[in-house]
Amino acid sequence: MDRYEKAYGKRPRRAVGAPIETENYRWREPKDFFFIAGGLRWNKGVEWPIEPVSRAGHELRIVGDSPTRKELEELARKKNANVEFLGRVDEKELIDLYSRSRAFIFNAKEEDFEMLPLDAMASGKPVLCVRDGGASRVPQ
Repeated sequence: MDRYEKAYGKRPRRAVGAPIETENYRWREPKDFFFIAGGLRWNKGVEWPIEPVSRAGHELRIVGDSPTRKELEELARKKNANVEFLGRVDEKELIDLYSRSRAFIFNAKEEDFEMLPLDAMASGKPVLCVRDGGASRVPQ
């Protein structure tokens, strides 16, 4: 029994396509940064890539805000990581970040569905994700 069945007592009847306006997205030559966007809560896994991305010599740009942001900034300082916390950005800047990133990182655990990886793919960017939640149910 999966999480959906546990929560709703039945299997979903059909899938509904995501409303992505692909004409708003574009691919651009990637810069040397990886990108994360969304709520900066611990279940989103934002802390995981901070050290390895920086250790590999890349920059990590993080969009989003929450009460845990200060803790994440402190973690990045302790790891001496090359991380830029951008806070909230408007849609135009978000789309620009997708288009210029090397890849989008989606680490959320127990997420059933998120638009952010689809936005990254609409920009022609790879999505690095954990094998959990909605990402683990993508057909192989």
